[in-house]
Amino acid sequence: MTTRTWTCVRWMLPMLTALVAIPAQAADNPRLNADFYRPSEHPGDILAIQTSNQPGNLKVGGGLFLTWNAKPLTIVDGAGTKILGAVTNQYVADLYVSLGLSDYFDVALGLPIFLYSTGDSPNALSSLKKAQGASFGDIRLGLKVSFFGKNRKSGFGLALAEDLTFPSATPKYFNGDKLVTGTTTLIGDYQNKGWTVALNLGIRLRAPVRIPDVAGGYWIGDELLFGAGLSVPFICGKLEGIGTMEYRGGIQKNAFDKYSNALDFLGGLKGHVGNVAILAAAGGGALKGYGSPAYRITLGVSYEPKIDKACIKDTDKDGIPDNIDKCPTLPGPPELQGCPDRDHDGIIDPEDKCPDVPGKKEFQGCPDTDNDGVEDSKDRCPNVAGPAKFEGCPDGDNDGVPDYKDKCPKVAGKIELDGCPDRDNDGIIDDLDKCPDVPGLPEFEGCPPPTPQRVKLTADKIEILDMVFFETNKAVIKKQSFGILDDVAKVLRDNAFIKKLRVEGHTDNTGDAKKNMVLSQKRAESVREYLINQGVVADRLVAEGFGQTKPIADNKTTEGKAKNRRVEFTITGK
Repeated sequence: MTTRTWTCVRWMLPMLTALVAIPAQAADNPRLNADFYRPSEHPGDILAIQTSNQPGNLKVGGGLFLTWNAKPLTIVDGAGTKILGAVTNQYVADLYVSLGLSDYFDVALGLPIFLYSTGDSPNALSSLKKAQGASFGDIRLGLKVSFFGKNRKSGFGLALAEDLTFPSATPKYFNGDKLVTGTTTLIGDYQNKGWTVALNLGIRLRAPVRIPDVAGGYWIGDELLFGAGLSVPFICGKLEGIGTMEYRGGIQKNAFDKYSNALDFLGGLKGHVGNVAILAAAGGGALKGYGSPAYRITLGVSYEPKIDKACIKDTDKDGIPDNIDKCPTLPGPPELQGCPDRDHDGIIDPEDKCPDVPGKKEFQGCPDTDNDGVEDSKDRCPNVAGPAKFEGCPDGDNDGVPDYKDKCPKVAGKIELDGCPDRDNDGIIDDLDKCPDVPGLPEFEGCPPPTPQRVKLTADKIEILDMVFFETNKAVIKKQSFGILDDVAKVLRDNAFIKKLRVEGHTDNTGDAKKNMVLSQKRAESVREYLINQGVVADRLVAEGFGQTKPIADNKTTEGKAKNRRVEFTITGK
């Protein structure tokens, strides 16, 4: 096979003259990736030739190619005589992952790793550096959109792909380009019964680079790309023969001359075991273009989501080919896409959690006898409708306790009391509470502790049967009222449910109304202070004077005025 070369044919003598004046190893080599084999990162493609196949939404793929390129970059003189093997061997590992972002769009990320590159030692006339060592290559980002998506089983396909590389390589080993490169490819293919024929037409845009980077060096820049691939099923879906042809032609300086035209061939086998694919292929270049190797061998292993290539089989013998049979191993009628439905509920058996009992689609084929939206297997009351939050059981009194747990199912009650009511909130259900409207204690059957005879506890007040007496026009409590206030303090200490009590001061209409308001406030505060001194927590008490604004009797009579001069105790918080 002819040595794959490139040269500066028309400017060789000026170039050699310039090289004499440049010391060897003066700088890094020009930024050019001499590995022009770019295996596709997308599942279902043929080596470096892309197809319109798509893996499907959120389907992940990935793999590894190991490639050997022999003599991909050689410098010759105008007569075609070799001057320098700039790159004599490349051992490359291409790692990649892919993800289908829909049934029509796939994105992939690749990282070439040059395991080892070798080249001839430059002579005294060369400004190039010896290529020898390992490094990372340029990171690749691949995007592919297919116009028929994953739904295409066979027939013609059309897609558009973009492949970007980003300069991340070590510059001196001819394994990376100077700047970002972009390759846009139009893809057309035909697929049927495991056969695939694909054509690629594209353009690669890159920053021009001169090799060597001196006057008379050879310019390499944008390229026109054409490729073809063929996949032949030996055992459809299991083993196939693969072959590719790739043409590259420079379209900038030195456009389409013999050193910018490359034609590479590869052929091999690809096998599938489940979602794992293994391939091996070999070939080389047929023209003298730069980057075209004398020989190339590539091995690959990958994880590929299942891609239907229209292999025609009918495994379950139901008359529906496997490629359109939703249940290829279970016989079923055409109206259910080849799937069985034993209980005739319209839900195919593989998707029916209750395949022998007719059910509803929303419950994956399981029944809901009482039609309450809770399937029978999860319904504690399958024959009586009830909400899902109560496991399908009813709550007749709407108190948040389902009837099967509710000890008082016909009367709304509290959850903590198993659905029974407790009007006075003392923790004792009304049926067992002898004082259902007044908070009490269990030892008194729901009634409050016995109160002194002069004090009566109601739902919203502490009523006193004696008056509280003050010195005339003063807020000083007379000693004769200490006893009744002691009784009020005891009631408060015995009934912790009373969280807030308002001590109210009232007067008759004798004298100035404003002064009466002030006097009533001070008397209420005096009573509050007395109760605090008797052990009642201050935060439970608030004092408020109402003056003559709230009479309970006629202020025109002496008896009525006496009744209006009073202290009251109102429960404001429980």
